[in-house]
Amino acid sequence: MPPLFPLLVRRRLLRRLAGTWRVAVLSAPAGFGKSTLAAQAIRGRRATWIRIGPDHRALSNLIGAWIGAASARADGALPRTRRLFEVHRDLERDLGLLTASLAAEFPPGRGERVLVLDDVHELDGATEVIQWLTRVLLSMGPRVRTLVTCRGSCPLPLARFEVEGGVLQLGVDDLAFTLAEEHEWLARVLGAPTARRVTAELRDSFRGWPAGLALAVRGLSEAP
Repeated sequence: MPPLFPLLVRRRLLRRLAGTWRVAVLSAPAGFGKSTLAAQAIRGRRATWIRIGPDHRALSNLIGAWIGAASARADGALPRTRRLFEVHRDLERDLGLLTASLAAEFPPGRGERVLVLDDVHELDGATEVIQWLTRVLLSMGPRVRTLVTCRGSCPLPLARFEVEGGVLQLGVDDLAFTLAEEHEWLARVLGAPTARRVTAELRDSFRGWPAGLALAVRGLSEAP
């Protein structure tokens, strides 16, 4: 289904994400456009996207999802890791071999790849999974940059990555629309004259919350 309203390219945030970091965290409640911004940030880059869900609190499911996401790309089959994963019988016994293979094969080829972990808050409290994920990401070195979206605090130990290339954190205040962004977006949706009239009212009501603005504008659009 096409989006109800046109998306806004978050240029000021994309400039920050174009800088140097090992892990970037987009942290805010639902409706702040975290996944949309992540998709804009990886456009034109070699990227693998894993949408994290409750099932990934089981380590075998997370490894399988990673292999599947990478294999969906023409340049990301991870053949050795996939074979090892398909024949493993005891994850505790085989985990070291699987981890080493994944770190060696990902990203395939030369150059950098961005790994997107969308909704990583689903892993909060899953200590074994977080420890494994941290270990494998660190073992890959600067070839892999990790872009994380989450609600609330990021469960990854960010201090570990701070000394391994830096951490960029964008929170609610960053992800909220600025007044200029609100006006630009509203002008595209409602037309410039209407946008000038309603921007101040919406600013006071929603404090830059993109989803709230969209709901309000939907109401305006559907009003008789």
